[in-house]
Amino acid sequence: MISKKKYIEKVKENILLKIGILEKIEKKNLEIERNKYMILKNNDDEKFKIFKSIIPVLDSLEISILKCNDKSLKEGLQITLNILIGILRKNNIVNINTVKNSLYNPHYHEAIVRVKSYGKKNTIYNILQKGYIYLNKVLRPTIVCITF
Repeated sequence: MISKKKYIEKVKENILLKIGILEKIEKKNLEIERNKYMILKNNDDEKFKIFKSIIPVLDSLEISILKCNDKSLKEGLQITLNILIGILRKNNIVNINTVKNSLYNPHYHEAIVRVKSYGKKNTIYNILQKGYIYLNKVLRPTIVCITF
């Protein structure tokens, strides 16, 4: 027969061993979650780079449509542009909604020209190039002229 003291010590050892095992499991789970987060973050960073590099293609298609005189070629370019816009929208990329005479926002706009005005200051006078957002991150700011 085991004495009460030895029994209590064995129970304590068993409890401490199980606590140690649980701590290791918890630590491993935290490490797994951290790794998942880093994979997702790196994945988003890579997507951001890829989408950022696609924006000039979008610009080129829009300019080509404006400059094209051949009706069938223009239709083909428009179809291609629509497909590309659809792909971008499915991937949470949207155009920054910028309107003339709205207030300049340095988070979404890049002012490259300032125009003297007797009206409101720091308003958008002209939009030179569209801007785009991906998951609340600016892929490219809208290039604008503002009043001063």
